[in-house]
Amino acid sequence: MGISMSDVQGQAAFAKAEGLTFPLLSDPDASGARKFGVLAKSGKWSRRVTFIIDGGGRIADVITKLDVRTHGEEIAKRLIELKKARGK
Repeated sequence: MGISMSDVQGQAAFAKAEGLTFPLLSDPDASGARKFGVLAKSGKWSRRVTFIIDGGGRIADVITKLDVRTHGEEIAKRLIELKKARGK
């Protein structure tokens, strides 16, 4: 799932243009960004951060430095590491 401060129409256009197959949520009032601590000081944008949520709904890992060219592989690597750490 992806979340940004774009409005619903902006999210829909972005998802269509990029061929995304996962849900995008709109956070135009920045309440979610504020709660997750990713809202910039200006309040006009949020930092790009990936939160990995475990089966219990808890934040299991946070990726704060994103490289769009390798981010998918980084997420997969972290998921494998988390699974090993939990003995699964």
